[in-house]
Amino acid sequence: MRKVISVPAHEAITPVADEQYLDLADERYKIFWVPGHSDGQICLFRERDGVFLAADHVLPRITPNIGLYSEYQRPNPLADYLNSLAKVAGLPASVVLPGHGEPFANLAGRTAEIAAHHEERLAHILSLLHEQPQHAYALTEQLFGARLKNDEAKRMAVAEIISHLEYLPSSRPG
Repeated sequence: MRKVISVPAHEAITPVADEQYLDLADERYKIFWVPGHSDGQICLFRERDGVFLAADHVLPRITPNIGLYSEYQRPNPLADYLNSLAKVAGLPASVVLPGHGEPFANLAGRTAEIAAHHEERLAHILSLLHEQPQHAYALTEQLFGARLKNDEAKRMAVAEIISHLEYLPSSRPG
């Protein structure tokens, strides 16, 4: 595995902070820390022309997997993700360059669509739970069904459902 993955010495890594500026290839970018899909994910925004390097944070046709994989890291990744979406939604982006898919415009519109998708998913989970109490895997089978083609897809889908379940108490009054 060490031949495949080579991690530089810690001295070679430059830590960055949220809303700090970073100079790369004679360009200046503002860093946005956007946890949710992954704890350390950042996006870069070039203010001079509105180029937004979105990584996996905002994708054009699909939503990134927002899963709860360990309670010892970030205990509520969906809350983190929705807060991160709101953080970048108002940027005056001229073009969004995602980690997957084609570049697109209208960052605000796409972030609103993704937030609405998660609200719909939460409502669907609540309706299934009102029918009968059930565990995360049963909910996963109902929500993802035929898309669960292998163990990796099942693992990611269950983690996503768990992140939605973890979010529910914090998102609902009373």
